[in-house]
Formats: sequence, C-alpha cells, structure tokens
Amino acid sequence: MKKTMRLAVMLIAMVSIQHMAVSQTPTLETVFAKMEKANKDYPYLQGTVEKSIYTDFIAKLKFDKSGKIWISNAGNSTHQVRVEFDKPQKETWNLTSGLFVDYYPKTKSGKKVTFDQDRQPEAECVFLGLCSSTTQLKQFYAVTVVGQETVNNVKTILLELRPKDKKREDLFALIKLWLDADKWYPVQTQIIEPNKNYNIFKYSGFKTGSFSSSVFKLDLPKDAQMETHKF
Repeated sequence: MKKTMRLAVMLIAMVSIQHMAVSQTPTLETVFAKMEKANKDYPYLQGTVEKSIYTDFIAKLKFDKSGKIWISNAGNSTHQVRVEFDKPQKETWNLTSGLFVDYYPKTKSGKKVTFDQDRQPEAECVFLGLCSSTTQLKQFYAVTVVGQETVNNVKTILLELRPKDKKREDLFALIKLWLDADKWYPVQTQIIEPNKNYNIFKYSGFKTGSFSSSVFKLDLPKDAQMETHKF
C-alpha cells in the first residue's frame, strides 16, 4: 500500500512539473507581441557583444571578436546599430538608414554595403529580435518556440527561424534566437549557413538609458579605401 501511494505521489509530481514547464513557455503569438512591445519599451540599448565563428571543415569553434554595441530606434523607422570591436583588433560596424559600414581603422580600409529599404527591418527582427512589426517574420520564416534555456545565467526563450523561400535558404539554413524571458531583448543569436558553418553573437550587460545620436556618426578619413556593395 505504501509503495502504491509513493508511486501515485511521484506520478502526480511529474505531471505537475510537466504542466508547469508547458505553462511557462509562451505561445508564438505571445512571443511576437512581447517582441513588438520590447521594441517600443527599449528605444536605447547599449552593452557588450562577442562574436564566435564555427567552421565545419575544421570542426572548431573559435573566439573571434569582442567589443561594445549601441542600438537605437528613437525617432527612426529603423534601428541604428554601432559596434566597436576592440579585440583581437579594432573594427567598427555602423548601420543606419540602409547603409552598413565595416571599417578597420588600422589599415584605413573596409566596405560599405547598401540594401533595399525593406531589408533592414527584416534583418533587425531576425538577428536581434527587435521588431517594430513581426509581419515580415511571419511572411518569410517558419518560426518555432523551442522552449526555455538559461544562457549566461539569463533565463531565455529560444526561437528557431527557418526560411520559407529559396533566396533566403541560400543564405541561412537556420537562425536561433535567444531572447531574455523578462525583457525580451537579445541574449544570443546563432546563424547557421547551408554549409553548416555558423556565427554566434552573445550580448550582455545591456543598459536601457538614452545616449547621444552622435554615437552613430562615422567620419571616415578621406584616404580610406572602401569597397562598395549592393545587397
């Protein structure tokens, strides 16, 4: 009789735990709503970023770059993003109004990439989870709420995004996006290419206080050697 009671208690406990896990994982529509709300709630973000690269051929994940990141959508239809890598060498990323600049101060060289107006909001939403609208996400990607994970001691909700069309499939096989389960801004992004290589971006120490828009002003020297591309 005691064994039967213990078994019954264990079964009830297991069912309760499973129910709690399910109830704590939000639905996809809830996630989309939270993402759009967070985009409005946090017009300014600044923190640290680390980028790692995995090359399938040599099966090695290596630490690549680290630095600071600033993100703002204050007064803009799209975000402005600035990244200042300081390790292993100085490198600047600057994204604003459909223009992405990747610049190496030491060699005074880099590239400028321009892209269609609708591309930037999609990229912000897919890679950072910062969406003024999730319409493009629903249109171009099959999105799955995988569940909860703890990343860098932060409770997150993990999303998987699979492209629906060949144009995007040729670029990305899968995108994994970890969002802070409380504040709903990015904690980690994994971008997996069709050849199984991938990049991982880790974000930490985000502050939400405002900062000057001059952060996104990039004055390149006149003798900078810049390649130009259209995406």
